[in-house]
Amino acid sequence: MELSQIKVFRRLLSERTLMRKNGWKAFCENFLSGKLVPLWEKAESELGLNFITSRSGDGHSFLDRKPEWDRVVSLMGRHGIGSSDAMILNMFFCSKVPAFLTADLELAEVAVEEAQEDRQIFIPDSLIT
Repeated sequence: MELSQIKVFRRLLSERTLMRKNGWKAFCENFLSGKLVPLWEKAESELGLNFITSRSGDGHSFLDRKPEWDRVVSLMGRHGIGSSDAMILNMFFCSKVPAFLTADLELAEVAVEEAQEDRQIFIPDSLIT
């Protein structure tokens, strides 16, 4: 399935409601959430994947906490987003940066849903009109 087909599928499901719920969110909850993390852990183990991490004890002035791969995979499962988008959001949520600016409506929707109250999400007006 091509990326553009996934975007069309997501858009169509999001427009419909299933028991007063966004269809895409229902799809993610039923078929992705909770299933990607175990698959990811299995892939890490079987493929011997090793990820670059920040050194223990080292901090960065822009980070509140260390970014974790588990959070990336969890975002992918809960929202049906790609790994690149999930990594971007994970870095934002681990950072002290108070605002997020994007021209990607899907990324903005997930950011709004996941963000704490002290975070601001900005998108161009043209995306929502």
